[in-house]
Amino acid sequence: MNPYEELHNCLFKSFTKLGYRVFDFLPRNVKNPYPFIYLGEQFNTDIPTKTRQLGESALVIHIYNDYHERGKTAAILYEIAMFLYELEYTGHFKWQLQAPITQNMVMDETTNDKLWHGIVQTTIKHL
Repeated sequence: MNPYEELHNCLFKSFTKLGYRVFDFLPRNVKNPYPFIYLGEQFNTDIPTKTRQLGESALVIHIYNDYHERGKTAAILYEIAMFLYELEYTGHFKWQLQAPITQNMVMDETTNDKLWHGIVQTTIKHL
């Protein structure tokens, strides 16, 4: 299996099991839409070695929530970060963080709803 897709699938399933609605696209017109997690950008880099292929994924994970739910948004950001810190294995690959995890919250007024847009970013390497 492609290690990058395996990582994506692991994140999707794990965040769903935590009780969140997870999308790999930015949904529009969803009934009772917030909060949700959008598995956004994933930039993959192969690292060839003499004996095997390694690689890195720079991940951007988005959380959208109602503006009045700042505390809940911060809690979701933290829960995602803790999951990433603890992630060691997916089905076929071992993973190791390569960069600190950044958590950002910005106001989002791109819809009719006033929202918090949480952003988690890091780089993780498969060994």
